[in-house]
Amino acid sequence: MRIEPGGQVYNSYNRCGSCADVDHDECETFSFYKTPDLFVHFGFVEDYPQSWEFDRTDDQTVDEEFEFCLEKDDKTGELVVTWEEDAMPDDEDIAWVKEHINRLGVLEKDKERLEENLVAKSNDDAGAKLMTRAEWDSIWTYHRALTTALNAALQSSDASRSDEL
Repeated sequence: MRIEPGGQVYNSYNRCGSCADVDHDECETFSFYKTPDLFVHFGFVEDYPQSWEFDRTDDQTVDEEFEFCLEKDDKTGELVVTWEEDAMPDDEDIAWVKEHINRLGVLEKDKERLEENLVAKSNDDAGAKLMTRAEWDSIWTYHRALTTALNAALQSSDASRSDEL
């Protein structure tokens, strides 16, 4: 395929990922990137659908991961969580999610003080000890996405548990 001069170059980081509604036989490449990976490697938070994976332990020999896709319903605008097969979070996962929602809330409450101490007033002041406004804004974009994802996962797991009763 040839890109004409002045034509748009388009690259999808998640078209053929775990949340994609695409027949994988039609994919030339498959993305194993999750939303946090895209932020770490490319510096942005993708639009929906987002793919999230969490491991509540640092022990690589223990499989304590849970993952889900977070999508926005085109008609209602509501967030929809789709869990990997047989990967609904257990009670320990739910406790971990609640702990991190609380931790992120504490950071949110301390945002102004942190900003004062960590963000350069101008790009000229940025350096080894202070970050730029763009870096700060990117971090808080990710913070909002992570908080939204964890809250949606918690609500989804609560709804699934009440459906089981």
